[in-house]
Amino acid sequence: MRPGEAGNQRGHVVKGYQRENPDPLNVASGEEILVSDRSDSWQGNPDWVWVWCTDPRGKSAWAPADLLEPVPGQGRDRATARYDYNAVELTVVEGDDIFIDGEKNGWYWCRSSVEEYGWVPIDHIALVDG
Repeated sequence: MRPGEAGNQRGHVVKGYQRENPDPLNVASGEEILVSDRSDSWQGNPDWVWVWCTDPRGKSAWAPADLLEPVPGQGRDRATARYDYNAVELTVVEGDDIFIDGEKNGWYWCRSSVEEYGWVPIDHIALVDG
């Protein structure tokens, strides 16, 4: 499931999370992205690779490595977005109930009960049956 697709998986916040970047990047499919040399495997998982990027408006944040389509002849510092991506994180409090609309590299794309959206680390959420 990609962010933005309707999801009906419910979750319960088992550990609070405070968003760290109040104004992160937000790109549309095909939009150019500046790519830094910084990358990180989330929680040491080599399949969960994130890269520090900057959008055309100058907003920066971590983005999943599979978002990036290299631009031929432009070197490693430029790419285009393979899909729409918003790096906004969702602040949640232990005990909150949320809806999970997607998953990417160790994070869930969540929707709060007041219709706010954002990323929350997977290990902060327990899946709820039904």
